[in-house]
Amino acid sequence: MNSPSHRSHLWFKPQSLVSRVKYDTWCRGMLLYRNTKSILKIDLFAFENGWVALGKVKDTRLEPYDVSIEFSLSPNFEVNSWVSECTCFAGNR
Repeated sequence: MNSPSHRSHLWFKPQSLVSRVKYDTWCRGMLLYRNTKSILKIDLFAFENGWVALGKVKDTRLEPYDVSIEFSLSPNFEVNSWVSECTCFAGNR
């Protein structure tokens, strides 16, 4: 699944993620999300009781970095669980 060019209809409620990540991480993620050129690739897989998203993201640094996320959603499309890792600068601190 490549990055969608039109993102007006999300399949989960992003606001439900705010309490699960650091505020700076939330802000940076939203900035990258809004810049459609930043998300180079997204692959999404069903996994156990949830989903795995594997992606490649480009920010201001020269090399793109990898992102992996394991998450699950409630019946009303709110985030139940969220574990993410990246090879980005912030993820390596």
